[in-house]
Amino acid sequence: MLNHLRIAWIPPSKNLKSASFRLRVEEIMKGLSERGHTCSFYDQCDDPDILIVSKRYDLETQIKIKLFRTKNPKGVIIFDICDNHFYTDSKSPSGLKQHEARVNLLRDALLQVDAITTASEYLAGVIEEQCVIDSCSIFTIEDCYEESQQVSRPEGYINILAEIRLKWLEWCLNRTNDPDDRFVWFGTHGVSYAEGGMFDLLEGRKIINDAFRDGNKSLTIISNSYRKYREVSKALSIRTYYMPWNKNTVDRALSLHTFLLLPIKPSPFTFSKSTNRPVTAILNKLLVVCDMIPSYEKLQDYLIAPIQANSLEYALAMPKKERIERVQAAFKQVQNEYSPKIIAERWESVLISIINRKY
Repeated sequence: MLNHLRIAWIPPSKNLKSASFRLRVEEIMKGLSERGHTCSFYDQCDDPDILIVSKRYDLETQIKIKLFRTKNPKGVIIFDICDNHFYTDSKSPSGLKQHEARVNLLRDALLQVDAITTASEYLAGVIEEQCVIDSCSIFTIEDCYEESQQVSRPEGYINILAEIRLKWLEWCLNRTNDPDDRFVWFGTHGVSYAEGGMFDLLEGRKIINDAFRDGNKSLTIISNSYRKYREVSKALSIRTYYMPWNKNTVDRALSLHTFLLLPIKPSPFTFSKSTNRPVTAILNKLLVVCDMIPSYEKLQDYLIAPIQANSLEYALAMPKKERIERVQAAFKQVQNEYSPKIIAERWESVLISIINRKY
């Protein structure tokens, strides 16, 4: 058994705007380093015990995988994936052709690894259905949460601009309504190969419009596409605000609100998602009103779901004391299940079990 592991990652990118990088690479590297392991990116490490390939399966990455296998026959290769890349809702011939090529590359990559890690049990099931991998184990390790950042860190032009936008949002909201009338939606605007993201808000537009009809309520959208926000806001007959996502301001922006509104269009893509958004909302003391997907079931006692006319009315009518107690109970479960320390321990346990089979 190896007590000290040398672990290297091939990340999907090193972009801090990418949740996949922050939650599945950066936070895990930090957590495992604190537990005494050596963690680095593969381009900075010559001979790791474990190579973790995160959502990368292009030809260049597959060449790196093969070279690692040749150089280090006893080394372990793990493929980590947190989105359902086997799914597309494209109907165009060109879109379907691109999807088929992408899926073939993904299958080829999965055939070369020793184990697969996913962020949800549903996605693990999808991989089992899509690939015949007799000698490869699949493990589910949920996303950890990121510690809530309630302190201003305005270093650099981008962060200074983000601070100004946060102050503008706060000013607008304070002129508009009380916190108890404020809803927020946050997340990436969407991906090229599957519907979802911000357009999910349009799935329940009638319910949302009816619940907001008194004119006192507002919906803030925190995302990465103002163009798509304009499309969505025009389709909703309600007061909306937009703030670009920024790592240093998103938690403080969420804390200006009382409810997370999270409609989800059901599909194999959305069903594969992790608990990341409700967990983040709960950490920032929001009551979550959402549609259900499989990964949310662990938190279902604290969520108001699914999104229906009576569920929105119930959330709005809930006495403040009851709402606070519900959020506090959810907060405790989130800390016990999804903290960076706990998720790092799960990663360590999985990695050691995989490498022990090799030695």
